[in-house]
Amino acid sequence: FGSDWFVAPPTPLVGIFAYSPLEWLELSIEPFATYERMRLTGEPGLNAVTYGALIGLRLQTLLQIGPEGVVPSVGILTGPLLAAAYFDGGRAVENFTQTLGLSAGATVRITPKWGISFEYRHVLAQGLAVDIGTYTAGGSWFSVGMNYTLPEVPDRPMSRRF
Repeated sequence: FGSDWFVAPPTPLVGIFAYSPLEWLELSIEPFATYERMRLTGEPGLNAVTYGALIGLRLQTLLQIGPEGVVPSVGILTGPLLAAAYFDGGRAVENFTQTLGLSAGATVRITPKWGISFEYRHVLAQGLAVDIGTYTAGGSWFSVGMNYTLPEVPDRPMSRRF
């Protein structure tokens, strides 16, 4: 790209809602949105908006480090993604695609319910921009977030209704 491009870092917004049916396995739904602004020399600004929802599958384990433990994880992500790109004052071009991603991270448990999560993820996706062609709509990012763990529900015998 050289000096002809300026790219502002993307601004991702991600929510992760997960369920662990087994201690070592986590299933998640992860809605996300990103915004990125690019400028080409002599052209109006190019805006790229990407959003979708990923389905995640992570392998995890609890390490007894610190008072409440650390939960490292690695995972694979897939799901629908919509990339929309438009030049300032122009019309948006939308591209709907299936995406694939990888993640690696850890949650440091502060209390039995609360933790701080650190995650690196790389998502493969492409968008389409008028007069330019395709661009990378995915990419890599590192995130820090809060984690809340719901208490385990004890097994209850089913009641009979007559």
